[in-house]
This record gives sequence, structure tokens and C-alpha cells, in this order.
Amino acid sequence: MHGAEWRPAGTMGLVAGWLLVWCLPLCGLTGSQPVGMATATAAEPGPVARFFAVDRLAAWCIVPFDDQVRSPAERVALLGRLGIGRYAYDYRAEHVPQFDDEMRAVKGAGIDLVGWWFPGVLNDEARTILGVLERQGIRTSLWVTGGGGPTATPE
Repeated sequence: MHGAEWRPAGTMGLVAGWLLVWCLPLCGLTGSQPVGMATATAAEPGPVARFFAVDRLAAWCIVPFDDQVRSPAERVALLGRLGIGRYAYDYRAEHVPQFDDEMRAVKGAGIDLVGWWFPGVLNDEARTILGVLERQGIRTSLWVTGGGGPTATPE
């Protein structure tokens, strides 16, 4: 949504849409019945409910698109209050000095860092990120985007 943002109660000012449904393997969703037609008991949720369960969600873009200026500790506390234990880190230039603090907070809270938005070139910022990951002992996926042009190889 652009313009006037819809904010569900309890989001403490975060813009709507900051959660990424982390698409884990779909093998648990296939079966003899279509996904929407599966039945579930109170003891066992159906495949759709399991697919969208909070433990399959990852917070993404909560640093650059938060309309409040939060510290790394405040972001991690927010994730804890929301029950979200997975995080894909995205940032802007002003957040570079906080990288180590952010990763210490993430590690300290036991949050799974599932990805880090990474520059498309190996510049000083990219080297800083790699240094932080090494210092903090964190292994994660680096999310690199292209420029949108055609690829140079057939793959």
C-alpha cells in the first residue's frame, strides 16, 4: 500500500506489509486433497494453517521501512513481542554503524537471521557486512539483486 498506510492494531507504527511469508518447502502441502479443501482437527491444524504459522514467517525490511527510529535492541524486542523468530536484515546507509549491535541483539535473542540484503558489488559496504558476519560468527544467505537487465548467460 502506498500513501495512507493501514496499520493493524498492535504494530506500534510499523507500516503494513513488512512481514515476508518465508516460503519453506511446499512438500507438506501436497496430498490427495487440494490445499484449501484439507480438513483439520483442533489438535492438528490443516496444511494452510501450518503454511502460514508464525514460525514460518520472517520479518523483512523492518529497518528501512519502520516509521519509528528504533535501536537494534528495540527491533529485536518488537520481534519477540510479535512472536517472530526469523529475520531478513535490510538497511540504509545510516544503519551501517549499527551492524555489529544489530547482530549482537539478533544472536542474543536467538533470532534466526535468514538473510542479509547485500550490495551488488564487492565494495567497502559489502566488505563491512562480511566482516560483521565473521566477527559475530553468523552464517546466513546474502540476498543480492541484479540491475534488472538481461542475463549474460542462458541459465
